[in-house]
Amino acid sequence: MNILLISILLSIRCDVKKKILKLVNKHRKKGDLAILNNDRNLNKAAQIQAEYVMKKGAITHENKNVQYKNPVARVIASNYSKNFAVTENIMYFPEDNYKLIIDEYRHKKEMAMESLFNEKYKDIGIGLSTDATGRTYYTLVYCVNLDATVKEPKKALSEVDEEGPIGPPPE
Repeated sequence: MNILLISILLSIRCDVKKKILKLVNKHRKKGDLAILNNDRNLNKAAQIQAEYVMKKGAITHENKNVQYKNPVARVIASNYSKNFAVTENIMYFPEDNYKLIIDEYRHKKEMAMESLFNEKYKDIGIGLSTDATGRTYYTLVYCVNLDATVKEPKKALSEVDEEGPIGPPPE
């Protein structure tokens, strides 16, 4: 591959990650939760697993490389923090359509509650990798640095779109 093509592909990947972050934070705001900060170390952890599952062709939270064997090991290897809590979501779609991530959370409420709508998480890492057939694998790593002492106030609900929120199920 030539350098120009690699540069274009990396630019597209970066743009998609920004759009995913914006989409995730839009839905957190609807749930009256603080927005997540995109963390470059967590992006590394997420990208490692996105590439691994793409090569494997199957979703798994495990990795044969012992340094990256599970989400905790990947976050440690990324130098995010030594004291943290983590949840990892992995999904794929037949085409590069990041908007389907929210549909996946709509259908899997428990997964959404553990990650997207979990108020303890403050940071996110996003990884994606596309195979030769066009299937894109997404890895979202939600974390909180437990050594951090600053608490962010909840953000006010500021926007509602025509789809409506996918917030927590009614109690």
